[in-house]
Amino acid sequence: MNGIMCIAELASKELDDPVSLERDISKIKSSSKYMLGLLNDILDMSKIESGRMEIRKEKCSFGDILENLITLSHVMCDKNGITFYCNRKPDDYRDFMMNVDRLHMQQIAMNLISNASKYTPEGGRIDFLLDSEPKAPGIITIHVVIRDTGAGMSKEFQKVMYEAFTQDSNSVNKVGTGLGLAIVHNLVHLMGGTIDCISAPGEGTEFNITMDVEVLSQT
Repeated sequence: MNGIMCIAELASKELDDPVSLERDISKIKSSSKYMLGLLNDILDMSKIESGRMEIRKEKCSFGDILENLITLSHVMCDKNGITFYCNRKPDDYRDFMMNVDRLHMQQIAMNLISNASKYTPEGGRIDFLLDSEPKAPGIITIHVVIRDTGAGMSKEFQKVMYEAFTQDSNSVNKVGTGLGLAIVHNLVHLMGGTIDCISAPGEGTEFNITMDVEVLSQT
């Protein structure tokens, strides 16, 4: 917040310099976005730790959720010069009307994809792989793999990576708040799913999520 205030003060003195003013405004926008993300993460962790995080299911199309995830991921990766690949199209799941917490399902995927983009260098790749199989009448199991060619994580960090405010001390690209993985881990378990990770320094990271969802209709 102090940084934003300093940049705003500097901008007020550069009103006659359009180039410098535009640069300052860009920095303010970037810093404000970071602060908003930090605030939302802290609020989410507060709800989780106090047991007040609610899972609110609603009727929705998994195809619509997937379309939104793919669109946001492409924008994020294109901006950073990273190739994004998804093995499924939204139309593959248009017919699945499900009873699921749409907001938190999207949050889980976007947190992991966003995290991957921060630690994947320009020219790298992020894969978002989906598969599903019937489990019982009205229930399907969704398998999600989010894999990157980024920095990877040390074995020591993987032992504590789901704890709040932790970051890999061996990473040369320390970014973020250290809350993303803690939130993802808690949300996955609150929604009845499981999450596993495979990673090594210099070899990228792969997260595997499995979750059962209720299918309301399939035309």
